Amino acid sequence: MNQTSTKSVVESGILTALMIVFAMIGLSVPMLGFFGSIFVPMTIAIVGVRHGFRWSLLSVVSAIIAIAFLLGPLTAIVEGGVFGVIGILIGYGLSKHWSISKLLMIPAVVLMLAVVVQFWASALVMQVSPTEMWSSLEEQITVSMQDMYVQQGLSEEQVTTAMIALQDQIEIMKKVLIAGLFCSGVAISYIINRLTYIVLSRIGTYHIPEMPTIKGWRVPDWALHIFLVGVISYFVKQYIPLLEYVGYNLMYLGGIMLFIRGISCAWRISKSYHPPKFVPWIVLGLFIMMSQSAAILGALDVFLHLEERWGRRSE
Repeated sequence: MNQTSTKSVVESGILTALMIVFAMIGLSVPMLGFFGSIFVPMTIAIVGVRHGFRWSLLSVVSAIIAIAFLLGPLTAIVEGGVFGVIGILIGYGLSKHWSISKLLMIPAVVLMLAVVVQFWASALVMQVSPTEMWSSLEEQITVSMQDMYVQQGLSEEQVTTAMIALQDQIEIMKKVLIAGLFCSGVAISYIINRLTYIVLSRIGTYHIPEMPTIKGWRVPDWALHIFLVGVISYFVKQYIPLLEYVGYNLMYLGGIMLFIRGISCAWRISKSYHPPKFVPWIVLGLFIMMSQSAAILGALDVFLHLEERWGRRSE
């Protein structure tokens, strides 16, 4: 028992130190911030699977205290509190054999709520209203993009055209913010779960759920229903203005789901011909660049069930 406790203390301490390092790197180098948001929860999830919920919780508390001394309490709450909680959830879910949907959606919802809380907390600390803070952020993005266009040597007319397009994109982003945050959370949850499984499979035998690769991605048929409801909601916005935002978010969510189904379908079809290994990757890259075509293929698959027809050939 003492040996097990000592092992838990040592491994949890090492992984907590790695968590702190990843958090500091993500904050110090902006380009690596995304990797910090991935590796910080992953280390906590590994602790949770190997040593249990209690040790993952203790690791997060220790990391929050250390980061608070090094980088400040607000940073500690964001890095340790937000991403640490996600790591605890994923570690607990893996050890309890949650379904794939729960492993993806529960951390995604927590991350989405955490972003909202973080935004409001930042506005409170800076003593500005959230509306003013959002307007300031939007202005900073606009100015930085305009400076970048000018530095690239674009003419004044080209800069004006690009800025108009940017404003349109910002307006759409504001309308699909909820769906965008949720989809981003699902993507981050998938990466964390996948990396955690890979690491744990290298260091021992753990019977935990494995995130499927692209060949095993399955998107339900009702993804098309979500998209169609969004389209209908958008077109009746003149009667109920609030439905415009509902429609945009449902169209975005349904479109992303159909896109995922489309690239999975394209991958399976390309693999069914047993081509050279690089060919399916080229097909995948083309469909990712042509996202609308991938979504259309996903919608067609709902009616024709292409994956079922071609899946037998690839097995």
